[in-house]
Amino acid sequence: MNRFIFSFFLLLSPLFSDIFPFQTIEKANLAYKNRDFLKSARLFNSLDKQDSLVLYNMANSYYKANKYDTALKFYIKAEGVDEATRFYNIGNCYFKKNEFNQAIEFYVKSLNIKDDKDTKHNLLLAEKMAEDKQNSLDKNLTDKKKITQNIEDRDSKREKMRKEDTQKDELTYLLKQINREKIPTVMYNLNRGEREDSGKNPW
Repeated sequence: MNRFIFSFFLLLSPLFSDIFPFQTIEKANLAYKNRDFLKSARLFNSLDKQDSLVLYNMANSYYKANKYDTALKFYIKAEGVDEATRFYNIGNCYFKKNEFNQAIEFYVKSLNIKDDKDTKHNLLLAEKMAEDKQNSLDKNLTDKKKITQNIEDRDSKREKMRKEDTQKDELTYLLKQINREKIPTVMYNLNRGEREDSGKNPW
């Protein structure tokens, strides 16, 4: 991603001092400048969270602190603050969460409002990542099917071998039984053409 999430960080001027505690805003902006993003977020969190500017700045701070779920929540609530950039930032949150299809959706929304080369770049990157992710899922599914089939083939082979072993055991048992018993046979006298009972076991 070629640029950071912020095209600008909203520095609230003394113009808003009658609405927000200005000292808290200064401290929050200073903490952000010093890269203490969680402190910046906490300070903005102490202000009026009904104001879109406060919500937007909180989202920026949480994003920079790698708290993408929390940043996303506040970006979504911060309606009315440079919508093209807000949608771009929402797209970046989704991108960081590896939710590329959602990122694509918000990059497109941003571009529908304002043409921007960074947003276009991120859109192309998200589309590529979404395709790679889908290909990976498809491969994993194919591999899983192959593994399942191999297991089924192995189990089928084992069952076949078990049945063959059982049949061999049964045949061996029958042969032993036959060998133990004297089975009378009927023999023919070839010279006389008469039948006689030899009483001998031909086995």
